[in-house]
Amino acid sequence: MIDKKWKEQGVRVVLILAASTSLVVVALIFIFLFREAAPFAIKPGIGEIFSSRWTPVSFQRESFGIYPLVTGSLLVTAIATIIAIPFGVCGAVYLAEMANNKEREVLKPFIELLAGIPSVVIGFFGLVVLAPIVKQVFGLPSGQTALTGALLLALMAIPTIMSISEDAIRSVPVSYRQASLALGASRLQTIWTVTVPAALPG
Repeated sequence: MIDKKWKEQGVRVVLILAASTSLVVVALIFIFLFREAAPFAIKPGIGEIFSSRWTPVSFQRESFGIYPLVTGSLLVTAIATIIAIPFGVCGAVYLAEMANNKEREVLKPFIELLAGIPSVVIGFFGLVVLAPIVKQVFGLPSGQTALTGALLLALMAIPTIMSISEDAIRSVPVSYRQASLALGASRLQTIWTVTVPAALPG
């Protein structure tokens, strides 16, 4: 009994120490961030953050406005969404409704494998391969543009969208398809007017 009690106390102490260490580390991170950001909050002031200039390194006057960062992020996200959703949904429709079993057995794991590629690898691919192509095709001084970022973001999103959408489409009851076909609708009409809308909640 005594040994068991001491073991329980020992485990409890170890768990408390582990939890306390985690809290201390998080607290130290916040303290470090606050200490490093305090001089900026005092001079030039918080208002500088909301300016439209972003020149963190300058021989004249440094500026740290987040407006270009926010607008750039929104632009990249919008372009990536416009590209990724149609390709992802169309790929999912083909995979769920048109591909045969052998094609599905090959494509499904491959798509899930693509979805698991680290973003660092895709970013490196974009920097080394895609950026020079964008630069050459559009005659730009640099290939590191919002279009390049959007294409990479879409490349990361398409496999995930395809995998999730395919699962949602396959979860639609077969009776929906049969009823639509029985009413004289074609296969494509059934897919786009019955199956896909029914899969949207999923």
